[in-house]
Amino acid sequence: MIQLTTNCEIKLRQGDHQTWINDPSLNNGMIDRCKSNFPYNTNITWNDVYVYDLFISSNSISIGYAFYIMRQSHIELSSLEVLESEESKGYGSFLLDQTCKLIWERQKMSIHLLCPSGDKPDNRGFNRYQWYLRHGFIGNPKSWMKKYPI
Repeated sequence: MIQLTTNCEIKLRQGDHQTWINDPSLNNGMIDRCKSNFPYNTNITWNDVYVYDLFISSNSISIGYAFYIMRQSHIELSSLEVLESEESKGYGSFLLDQTCKLIWERQKMSIHLLCPSGDKPDNRGFNRYQWYLRHGFIGNPKSWMKKYPI
């Protein structure tokens, strides 16, 4: 695992999404991507989602986010993004692990996610499915992957 050389923290976004202090490129199309990746989510609005932002040190603008939806029987982690300029520095791993921890502090339900790319590396060689496995998720790359509360 990559060691982070800076202090990181994640914060739950509050209130109106227009006031969020993250990099605007992270917001662009967040809900649209969720709807296109998961067609059954067509009725999602900003009121249905929770988003944790990742901040480094004293920077007041977030460099990543984890976007999840509370379902009746589980939590759906719909998206996890880090700015391209900050990839491969361990921030995504920190964000995923801390998001799971914080979710379970609020609600002890399994976390489910899909890996749309399956078990194939992207154009940079990053295999998201294998990454989720390393972070304790189980399941098939063509179906829901799950992680259970500790």
